[in-house]
Amino acid sequence: MVKHFRLYILAAFLLLVLCGVIIFNTIQFANELEQEPVPGKEIEFMHWAYFPEEIFEAFHKEFPNITVNYHRYAKENYSEIIRLKMLSGEQTDVIGVLHEDYTQYADKGILNDLTEKPFLNAYKPDVRNAVRELTADREYAVAYRSVVYGIWYNQILFSKLNLEVPLNFNQFLAVCNIFKIHDINPVVFGGRDDESASDVYLLRLIDLFDDGDWRYQYGTGIRSFLDEESQKRIGEMFYLTGNGYIAPESLNLTSQQAFEYFKQSRAAMLIAPDYSINLAGEDMEKVVIPGVGFIPYADEELKTKVPVRKADNLIAVYSGTGNTDACMQFMEYLSRPETALLYSQKTFSFPTVKGVSTDHLLYNSLWEPLRKMESVSMDFLYASDAVKNSLQKKARLILAKVTTPQETAEFFNNLYHRLQ
Repeated sequence: MVKHFRLYILAAFLLLVLCGVIIFNTIQFANELEQEPVPGKEIEFMHWAYFPEEIFEAFHKEFPNITVNYHRYAKENYSEIIRLKMLSGEQTDVIGVLHEDYTQYADKGILNDLTEKPFLNAYKPDVRNAVRELTADREYAVAYRSVVYGIWYNQILFSKLNLEVPLNFNQFLAVCNIFKIHDINPVVFGGRDDESASDVYLLRLIDLFDDGDWRYQYGTGIRSFLDEESQKRIGEMFYLTGNGYIAPESLNLTSQQAFEYFKQSRAAMLIAPDYSINLAGEDMEKVVIPGVGFIPYADEELKTKVPVRKADNLIAVYSGTGNTDACMQFMEYLSRPETALLYSQKTFSFPTVKGVSTDHLLYNSLWEPLRKMESVSMDFLYASDAVKNSLQKKARLILAKVTTPQETAEFFNNLYHRLQ
């Protein structure tokens, strides 16, 4: 009996030892699993715009298993670079998309459809509508910036000559004439690196594109860019140049140089986008008291609209990516108010994400009224490379006085049909 009892004790002891070994090995195995590095993912993000490094550092801190490699390319070569990367099979995940590429990329299935993604609800409704208008009410990208164009005006010069800020195009011409008489350049803009500056110069005609009734009459053959009203508007653009109301240097000035030109009171008005507030400088009032007004291209004050590009800096997910889930996490991260605020603070651009403070934007109070006005969209002008390039070329020819009103009317006739 005693012998059997000892055997039971021994068996129990051995069982405890065995259980201990199993538990120890299990714990050790679990620890080894925890220490085993999980393969990380890398996202290749490509764009032409500046994105601060802090955005990627904060993302990696929250998602340590995902690294975003940002590649910035020059805008003038960007479209071709992206096409070559996709054709070569080089890893491409998140991309900036130019307006002229966006529609065809979406139609050809090159971009992931984001329409039902919850993070889109973070963006302002008017910005989302602008994106949807480009691709049959679907959303294949987010617009990370909206741009409003207006005129900075030198309040010191206006006060010195006892002038009011012009509220319509005829008043604008009259003000320009007075400045010219006093040997002050009326208007300057940075036409060298701001591709929209010359488009803004053509606003008298762009307004016709935005007029639904005019478009209908043109489409039915009732109206033409060769008719009396269109010829009058074309003549007005030549009048601005012919009378020296727009500084001829505008063609060759960068945005920064044009702003310095304005701050030195070498021009009374500066055509510029609202993100030009980053060029103003904190001590701007020491050299010029600034004001901001809308560009008066309409004859009647109440019909004046503000030119705006709401769908700007488009960001999309490449459909050929092997990291769809990681890309969507990054897109969701970009869509957060705190990320949009960081981007706005570093780039001085107005955020498209809802609920983001703009108190940090210098001279924001001057631009806020313009951003609340009715707008005429500039986005439709970028239907293709050919349209964009031909429009830029024509604006430059007008400014350089090497084309005629008749040639310009024929050009816009052809351009309008290409936009249909």
